[in-house]
Amino acid sequence: MQSKLEILENGSKLRDYLQSKGINFTTLADKLGISRTELYDRLNKNEMLEEIFNAAANPLGIELKEFTYKLIDKEFVPIPVYERVNAGPLSPSFVSEPIESLYLPGNGKNRFALKVNGDSMEPTIKEGEIIVVDPDIEALSGDVCLVAIEGFEYTLKRVHFEMDEIILISDNSSVYDRKTFPKSRVIQVFPVVMHIKKRDQIRRK
Repeated sequence: MQSKLEILENGSKLRDYLQSKGINFTTLADKLGISRTELYDRLNKNEMLEEIFNAAANPLGIELKEFTYKLIDKEFVPIPVYERVNAGPLSPSFVSEPIESLYLPGNGKNRFALKVNGDSMEPTIKEGEIIVVDPDIEALSGDVCLVAIEGFEYTLKRVHFEMDEIILISDNSSVYDRKTFPKSRVIQVFPVVMHIKKRDQIRRK
């Protein structure tokens, strides 16, 4: 049996594996927003292998148990994706129900993902991109975090801790001012552990 590491590092092995599972490559290419010819070209060049894997494992309904091969010491696990987190003015913005799942390598059982709404973290993180946060990791000064402040709910900002205060900093500092709050008003601070840029996302029509 091939390891998942082999499958995700070798386009021909991934192609053969998907064919063995009866995947329709025309449908798969459509899910990725590319042509069938480009799909085969990407596989031959060992490009977009993880994106192709995700497109096959999730939207096309392949059971996750068929993808439980080890990746070094980790497995691909489903990460819930929520509709949006605000990266702009502080405002209630966190949606309680996930809209989809991503299959990503990792062992953070409580990790979840959000789509970014707003431009306050540009150029680092742009609107429409996806962040993955881990509630089990301690946030440090300088980290980009999902932050909940009493009265404002969730926002995406770079954080700095000073004595009894937390400072929320936008990377787009020419537009957004930094905000300072007492730590007593902080509800949650979850660091971003993964950032999926637009060019890396699966393109869907």
